Amino acid sequence: MKSPKTSSVKRAVQDAHGAPQDAHGAPRTAGFTLIEVLVITALFTMIASLSMAIGLDAIGRATVHGERDLFVSLLASARARALSNTHTSSHGVHITSDTFILFEGTSYNPASPTNQEVGRSSSANITGPDTVIFEQLTAHATAGVGTITISDEAQTATIDINSIGRIDW
Repeated sequence: MKSPKTSSVKRAVQDAHGAPQDAHGAPRTAGFTLIEVLVITALFTMIASLSMAIGLDAIGRATVHGERDLFVSLLASARARALSNTHTSSHGVHITSDTFILFEGTSYNPASPTNQEVGRSSSANITGPDTVIFEQLTAHATAGVGTITISDEAQTATIDINSIGRIDW
């Protein structure tokens, strides 16, 4: 009789029903170990926190740039109305804590029925002149010359208005 050859390849140990067993005879189960689950959970947590930080930064940028764009469009509108001599009057924009107000006249009058209020974000801080007035026909800035800064915790945008009414942003 010949003796069976020993194989260098390990064979899986099986129980009576053919289910795999480990080296100690315990049944092997399919699935993940606790360490594997913890590592994957930690990776997902890190990715989620990075994504959230990037997302919040994008929201801040959008708020500041949106406020800047809205304010610049109102300034351009007031300047165009003054230049075209609409209602034979100067025109301007006044800033409050929660609105931009487009108005007619050489000064801001809160009781004027012609004022047009436009809501603005209260999360954006605005510093600089609170009223900009453009002279009729020339559109030169008679009030509000200088730099207006719009900012939140992380973003800043500036708008420069010079004496001849040029608006740079």
